[in-house]
Amino acid sequence: MANLKKYDLDGKEIGSVDIDESLMQQKANSQMIKDYLVAIRNNGRQWSPNTKGRSEVKC
Repeated sequence: MANLKKYDLDGKEIGSVDIDESLMQQKANSQMIKDYLVAIRNNGRQWSPNTKGRSEVKC
């Protein structure tokens, strides 16, 4: 088991987590990193569609 430290937003150590050693042996490829970043950016968007009413349409 590998022991990873957990930190809060201020940088203070708040605890630790034990994970399996096999997870530390995995190699990251560029497509996996890109997919992760795209998912993070998509989740940050606010999806609230809106249709203009009659009074909002400019003639």
